[in-house]
Amino acid sequence: MDISTISWPILISFFSLLIAFGTFLNNQFGVISSIKERLAAIEEQLKSLRGFPERVSCAETKIDVFWHSLADQLSMQLHSPHTPQLDHLLEQSVNCDHTLEEDDLFTLRNCLTKLSHDPREQLPRRTSAGLLLGCLEALYPK
Repeated sequence: MDISTISWPILISFFSLLIAFGTFLNNQFGVISSIKERLAAIEEQLKSLRGFPERVSCAETKIDVFWHSLADQLSMQLHSPHTPQLDHLLEQSVNCDHTLEEDDLFTLRNCLTKLSHDPREQLPRRTSAGLLLGCLEALYPK
């Protein structure tokens, strides 16, 4: 087959096909290099997160200390000789060596809820009861 026998439309189509294929390959390699650049950026971000679990653990410890300290102070404010059951539950709730059983926690929450809504109680005592309920939610999540 001689080149002179090939028609111009076929030659133009062939070169158009070569250009299209070259453009396609260029785009594919461009996408691949773009993906490589993105992966490198992600890897850099992951390197900065390597110490993240330790930092979260440290923050959780500090927050737990805060909640325990606040619960301890609020429990001291709520102690009363007239409520021995509540006093016993309050002592158990702030004792770090002891965790409340589900029934005791339920009873303590009920006592604190009643106390915080009782209009006969003094406002500071009602406020302390409500705040301690929030502390219990943080210390003993459901």
